[in-house]
Amino acid sequence: MVKIDNSNFFPSPVNLLTITKLFEIDTTIIDSIEIIIDSILLGYELIWNPHQGSGYTHILERSQTSLMESSTEVFSTISDSIYIDNMINAQIENWYYRIIIEDQFGYRTPGNVLSTSIDAMPPQWVIKSVVYDSNQLKINWDNKFYEDYAYHQVLVSDDRKNLFTPIIENEIIIDSTKASYVIYNFDYSIRQYNWFAVITADTSGKKSISSSYKHPPPKSPEIDSVLYNDNSFRIQWTIDTDDDFENYQILSTEYEDAYTLTEIKQINLQLEDTIYHSV
Repeated sequence: MVKIDNSNFFPSPVNLLTITKLFEIDTTIIDSIEIIIDSILLGYELIWNPHQGSGYTHILERSQTSLMESSTEVFSTISDSIYIDNMINAQIENWYYRIIIEDQFGYRTPGNVLSTSIDAMPPQWVIKSVVYDSNQLKINWDNKFYEDYAYHQVLVSDDRKNLFTPIIENEIIIDSTKASYVIYNFDYSIRQYNWFAVITADTSGKKSISSSYKHPPPKSPEIDSVLYNDNSFRIQWTIDTDDDFENYQILSTEYEDAYTLTEIKQINLQLEDTIYHSV
């Protein structure tokens, strides 16, 4: 029997490539020269590369804020790669768009955010790792340089779908070279429930948020060998290399039933790789 848990696996993001303004132009001819006398904004043409796999839905969202707060779904498709959004308020100068990719299990991943402004968005920094030990938590990210840097901010949430808030209320980092964040005396028991993200902000007030990141679950252990001799089993496995190792649990069952496993022994030494079990 195999139990599959894909709760830690999300689809790869789909990024918007371009946003193009579409105008209706009124012109006149003066002295044999065509002159534009008026233009009306008709909407925006958005282009992306669709996900190549099957069973994915692309959801296009629009918002008035760069963090996509109170966003509106304007379009969804399985395979299309272009959409013209003409249901906009032309009096609003800047709109923000992104693609949410959703798989057949309902898991979603947001893509990049593009603005209708002529000014580029701040880059989305990428969290590289979240490392724990018994005393502290350390978050590491890349910190791609950009000219109009204002600050960045580290966020946390108890669920990928929920609101992300600053780890410390109103705390911002104004040193663009700082690419890590350490929390001391972190509640070790809740580490598996935390998602993290980093906001980058520029001097004009635009903000980008990284893809959310969760410390990955332990690697699946591999049993190298099980040898039986004289009413005893010798069980050997590969050593776990995670920085936040806590223990090994050696389990067994008599009925080949993965749901009725019984613990033989718990081992707290990370370098231990062998036990002898008498039967």
